Amino acid sequence: MHLATKRIVGREGGYPGFFKIRDELISMHGTEGAVVGEVLKEVCPKYRLQYQKTEEGSALKAVVEKRPVIARFCLSDAEWRAFSEFYDRNPRGILRKSDLGYSTRPHGTELSGHAVVLTSFNSESLRFMNSWGSDWADGGFFKVQNAAVLGLTFYDVFWYEEDLLPSEKEAYRRDEADVSAKLMKSLTGFQTATYKCPICSVESMVSEFRGHLLEAECPECGGKFNANEAESDPALNIYLTSLLSSDAE
Repeated sequence: MHLATKRIVGREGGYPGFFKIRDELISMHGTEGAVVGEVLKEVCPKYRLQYQKTEEGSALKAVVEKRPVIARFCLSDAEWRAFSEFYDRNPRGILRKSDLGYSTRPHGTELSGHAVVLTSFNSESLRFMNSWGSDWADGGFFKVQNAAVLGLTFYDVFWYEEDLLPSEKEAYRRDEADVSAKLMKSLTGFQTATYKCPICSVESMVSEFRGHLLEAECPECGGKFNANEAESDPALNIYLTSLLSSDAE
C-alpha cells in the first residue's frame, strides 16, 4: 500500500509512511492476524487505492511492472514446522512441495494462514518478503518453486487514473517528462544509477546496495538505513523491492 501511493505524482496530502500504515492496521486488527481480503476492503478506500484477488499469471505481470503483490497461504501445524525447519537449514534454498509433506495431510486438517509479499521471480522460483525480521531465512526473504507449493492466493493493490484528484493529474501532466525520464532510468540503468548513502554521504551504484526498503545496507560503510525514511529514490526503491534473483545474487 505504501509503494502504491508512492507511484502517485504529487499526491495530495503527501505520502503515508510505511510505519503509519502498519500502525493503523495494527490498531484496527491487532497483532494476531486478520483476513487479508477484509483488511484491504476496509483500508484501501482510505488511501484511494484499489485491490483485487488475482491469479498467478496476473501477479507475475504486476511484479514485472514493478508492483509488489500480496500473497496468502495456509499450512497445518506440521507443515509450518517443516516450513520453518527448511529455511533454518537452507536460508537461500528453494522450497518444493515435497519439503512440506503435502501428500500426508489428512482430510479436514486444521490450517492457519499467513500473508507475505511477492517481490520478484525467475524461471526457477518466486521470491517473497516475509515479516519475521531480517534474521530469518535470506535477510527476511525466501523462495518457493511455484505458487502451487504453498497454494498461494494473490492480491494486487493499485489505483486507476479516475482515483486521482485533479491536482494529482495536473502534477503528472506538469512533470510528465521528468517523471518518465526518472522511470526509464530506474528500469534500465541499475548498473549506472547511483545513490548517496545518508550515513557516510558516499555515492555508490544502486546495484551495489543490499537488503530491503526497511534496512538497506551501504556497500561503502556497511551502515544500514531505512530507505523509506531517507531521501526517496525510485531506482533504489525498485531495486530493493523487485530484484530478480538471477541479477541480484
